[in-house]
Formats: sequence, structure tokens, C-alpha cells
Amino acid sequence: MLSGRHAPDGAVLNALDPTDAVSVTKQVSPESRQRQAMLAIGITDPERWFSRARGLVLAAEEVEPSVRRFWRRFQATKNPARQLQMATGPSTHMAYFLLMGFAAENYLKGLLVAKESKPIRQKAFKGRSQLARALGGHALVKVARKAGFEISDSDEELLFRLTTNIEWFGRYPFALTGDGQMAYPTFPDGSPKDIRLNRTHIQPVKKLIHRLEVASSPVKP
Repeated sequence: MLSGRHAPDGAVLNALDPTDAVSVTKQVSPESRQRQAMLAIGITDPERWFSRARGLVLAAEEVEPSVRRFWRRFQATKNPARQLQMATGPSTHMAYFLLMGFAAENYLKGLLVAKESKPIRQKAFKGRSQLARALGGHALVKVARKAGFEISDSDEELLFRLTTNIEWFGRYPFALTGDGQMAYPTFPDGSPKDIRLNRTHIQPVKKLIHRLEVASSPVKP
């Protein structure tokens, strides 16, 4: 794998499919051509996505004991006011699911680029918005389906919760839409969806991550 800004421009382009090399050489400077070529090569390397996913899982595993202690204290507290204070106060609980959600996203995108390497590589030369659409954003159910990763109804619900968690719920106290209104997912009838992740989701998330790791094992760039 060629690395960094010191890689020869011609060598990077030679690593591309000829049709990609044609698209990247149109109306761009040599520097831009170099950056686009490096992006196209890197973003369609599944192992880069899988390696990042494994690192995120390792970080989550470091946090997990703290999460389990939190839930033991929460269950031992019978005072509703204290439980509310614990639920809304600082803890590692949301950070754990944020890390696991990002790990799932990286695994799924690694599977996706392995399956659709050429079309995604071509999107790298057509602008960030087209590339983002090709990769599916944070919509984990959508990415899983595009990647050909089989999911059950319970998997879909779990991926939906993880999606909301990595989009905003695990990072911010609330989210706003473009017009400044509160953003909260709802069913077609307008009733709110449950987006929370709690202690009962720890094992299902770990099992999902294990399945993704197994699925990633035979995949080669």
C-alpha cells in the first residue's frame, strides 16, 4: 500500500483501474489528482475499516466494566429521584454504546466496500456527497442491507438504536432539525420510538459485533 503525500503520483494512479484513472485525470490539478487517487485506494480497502472497528471494540471493552458497575448501582438504588439523577448524570454508559455503534458502522462499511469496491471507488472522484451516499452514512440498517449482511428483526431494531446513538443521542443531550425543531424519531402515527440503550442491550450488541468480526475474517481487499 502506498502511503502519505510522498507517494509518487504516477505510482498511485497506476494502482487504479484504468477507467478510474481516466475519471480522476479530468480537469484537476496534479495535487488534487494525487489526493483523489489516494482516497480511492484507501477507502475501498476493507481491512482499513475492519482495523478501525477492532480498535473501537478494544476501547469499548476497556469501558465495559464501568458500565456494568453503573447498572449494578442503578438497580440497587430504589429511590426514583436518585435513579433519575443517575440516568441523566455523567456516566460511561452512553460512551460504551457510542464506541460499539461506530465499531458496527466500520465493520459494515468494510463489508460494503469489499462487495462494491469499483462503484464506491468511482464515487471518490465525484465529490463528498456522492461518496457519502454510496457509503450509506450512519444508517446502519441501510448499510447492512447494501453490504449483504443478513439481519433479523431484532438486529434491525438494535441497529436502529445504535444509529440514533451515533448520530446524536450518545453525543448530545438533544438534536435539532434544520429548522431548529427537536429531532426525535417517530412511528408513522407520530408516536415516539424508543431509542434508548440500557444494560439489556450489552450482550445483544456484543453478539452482533462478534458476528460482524466473523463476517469480516475471510474478506480480502
